Amino acid sequence: MALDKFELKKEHLILLRNLGWESISKDRIATLLEEGAETPFGGIDIVEDIGNMLYGKPETDALSVDPLSPFGPEYTDEQKENIQTILSELPRALEIVLYLKTFELGHYTKKWNLKDWKRHTKKSKRMTYERFKELFDETESESESDGDNAFQGLQIISKYTTNLVQGAAHNVIYTEDVEDLIKAKITEEDVIKLAKLNWVLENGTYLAYFV
Repeated sequence: MALDKFELKKEHLILLRNLGWESISKDRIATLLEEGAETPFGGIDIVEDIGNMLYGKPETDALSVDPLSPFGPEYTDEQKENIQTILSELPRALEIVLYLKTFELGHYTKKWNLKDWKRHTKKSKRMTYERFKELFDETESESESDGDNAFQGLQIISKYTTNLVQGAAHNVIYTEDVEDLIKAKITEEDVIKLAKLNWVLENGTYLAYFV
């Protein structure tokens, strides 16, 4: 079945936040924020309104600008194209925000004939012992060993087991067997975090931390 796909971007949310909802006139939303406004954002030129929100006012030589000119600020062709694209996508962005009650940026999909929007997340590859070890081998630690690293590591591991401490010596903590963490579906992100916190694979079996 065909799917509709859409990426909700921060630009969509910026426009929605500034959209005026005071009245609806014919086939467009009209704002009453300012007298004489002609766009739903309170201004008289849609490109200028959106451009100011997304890019700010263009940097120009003040001496070359005619303050009496009826024309607004100049944006690049690429910026103008993006302005028109974001504007045209606004109804769909609003539909997603209202349907899912979320402002989370990312990719969304739905069946073409329904409004059942769902956030699209990439399925992570199944963790294996070989991949676990590879991540530890290729990740460099980012800080010296200390108690805070040990605590942060235990917090991560606690998401996957309640048997946090399997053993301890005067300068080392042994925690869960790697295979058990893999069965509990530990993520690559968390494995990398542990490696950066100076946790190690002891004897290729247990996660350990030397203090």
